[in-house]
Amino acid sequence: MLSFFLAAGLNLSLAEEPKKSENEIMQVRVKEIHFFVTPTFKFVLPDTSIKMGIVQDFDKSKLEGSTEYNYVYSKMNYLVKYSLNFNFPVSVSLYDNIWFERIFEKRKYLQRNRGVRVGLETPEFLQFFRVKESIKRETYYFAALDESVSTDGGTINIWDSVLEVNIKDQLQGNDFLASAHFEKGLPGNESRYNYLYLNIDAAKSFTINGSDRFSISADAGYVLERYDLPAWKRYSLGGYDSLWGYRVDEFYGDYRFKCRFRYDHKIFDNIGFKVMLMELTSVNGFILIDMGNTGDIWQMQKLDRYKTGAGGGLEINLVYNKMNKFKLSVALAQAINGNSVPTFYFVYDIL
Repeated sequence: MLSFFLAAGLNLSLAEEPKKSENEIMQVRVKEIHFFVTPTFKFVLPDTSIKMGIVQDFDKSKLEGSTEYNYVYSKMNYLVKYSLNFNFPVSVSLYDNIWFERIFEKRKYLQRNRGVRVGLETPEFLQFFRVKESIKRETYYFAALDESVSTDGGTINIWDSVLEVNIKDQLQGNDFLASAHFEKGLPGNESRYNYLYLNIDAAKSFTINGSDRFSISADAGYVLERYDLPAWKRYSLGGYDSLWGYRVDEFYGDYRFKCRFRYDHKIFDNIGFKVMLMELTSVNGFILIDMGNTGDIWQMQKLDRYKTGAGGGLEINLVYNKMNKFKLSVALAQAINGNSVPTFYFVYDIL
């Protein structure tokens, strides 16, 4: 009988205890994490250059990796960069650039530059102005590929300073981008090289008739100080990205100037033609004119030394599986100052 009353009292006390909700019984805190992986790929013929990369965005950081390979000109580049997005973003990069047959003044050289870079950026002031500062510690090797014994190797410290202006007019579609880049070779116990380069570039684009686009871009490079300048520290010109109709890095010099004029016209828009998972979205036509020169200070003043290339082509924009955008470009270019045959370009680019 006593056990009966004890059991009844225990059941009564359990029944009187308020029921706890599931949140009170178990509290699980889940932090939502977002990260995005953006691949990049660009293939260019006849330059036979392949550029690949990947960018992974985290909440407060970014990881980037890229590589470039050129079969004809025996060139390979690698880059790994990690950035922290604070009020003043900081970054650390590792890079390795190799040229197996780099040509200077009709001589072939083996060149390798590898090092580490530490950078600091300011936030964009008034949303259009930014300053970037970085220090690079670079190991280099430069040797002639002939019977002569001509090698140069060691370590060099480089200071980079970049000022950027980026003005975007979202209403009119007229954008302006400009930058000034100072590169200073720091002499010391490890390196004798002492120089200062200044690179200035600017680009302006205009929207015409609501869909067409006209853009102008130019850049110039100068040697401001050359107390002791590396033989491999020279400007180059030529190829798909700098001077249409000419070979990649066909011209070299201590100074450089180049400009590009481009007009894009939308031929077909919102096409919507689909084949399985592939959709054709638009087709654009464009014409392009390049002009530039490299050399010493006196050669830069001679107008007859400036090279001109012109051409035009089509851009075909496609979407795969409603997510992945890429572009196919075909173009024909002609070097105006030369006897070369027209150059056909084919470019595959992941956007």
